[in-house]
Amino acid sequence: MQKLILLVCLLAATLAVRAQTDPAELSPPRHELTLTFGLQWGYFGDRNLSPLHYHSGGTAFGLRYRRTAAGGHRWQTGLGVQLGKLNHAVHAEREDAPVRYGIDLYLGYLRRVGAGQDVRNWVGANVRSVANLTFYDGSEAVTFLGLHGLEAAYANELRTGDRHRLSTELSVPLFALLSRPPYTGWDKFIVDNSTNIPAILTRGDWVPFGRFRGLRAAAAWSYDLSDRFTTTARYQLAYYATKRRDPLRQFDNTFSFSSTLKF
Repeated sequence: MQKLILLVCLLAATLAVRAQTDPAELSPPRHELTLTFGLQWGYFGDRNLSPLHYHSGGTAFGLRYRRTAAGGHRWQTGLGVQLGKLNHAVHAEREDAPVRYGIDLYLGYLRRVGAGQDVRNWVGANVRSVANLTFYDGSEAVTFLGLHGLEAAYANELRTGDRHRLSTELSVPLFALLSRPPYTGWDKFIVDNSTNIPAILTRGDWVPFGRFRGLRAAAAWSYDLSDRFTTTARYQLAYYATKRRDPLRQFDNTFSFSSTLKF
């Protein structure tokens, strides 16, 4: 897996060096503001919380700002929030199923590579902070994942008509600050900082890919309602796993709709 990631990075670097920008792309910078709402479901297994494997479900919200500079290069930042619950047969008739909160915050730069109007490609990097917290019965049991670091990113866009297009995105974390709870879920540090969640989620060690696994990918269809407004249907998956402390594996699927204002 590490060799594959290295090969992708080398290929992206080669394309960036050889890329020539189409003069038609040298347009003034453009700004985009996107608001997203979606439904999320997936798989959740964390031995720190429970030996059981759960299905997760809930709602997802997102806000993104993107600036496309002359040459087609992109600067972007965004915030995603998840609110959901974990479900298992033993909790099916109970109201105190574990609740789950998720935050995804990122800042990235993607450089346009190659020249073309109908097919466009970007390669670059994101600084991303992912945090997931899960509580059972109030705070009787708790587990969390904090992953804050650098990831390689790729994006593609295929124009299929005057007003609509297909797009894909892929990102893989390279190294990150990994934060996990102690084996018991609680220790003195967490108790003393129970009202300071950022401090809890940033206590950890810097680790390379291999000490954890991560992958984010998305596919979307967009339709331009006008020169200023676009609507998008999108599917996204996010996978994270680590054996640090007790083993964790979580896989989320999100279907969402978004509206974009261009100015």
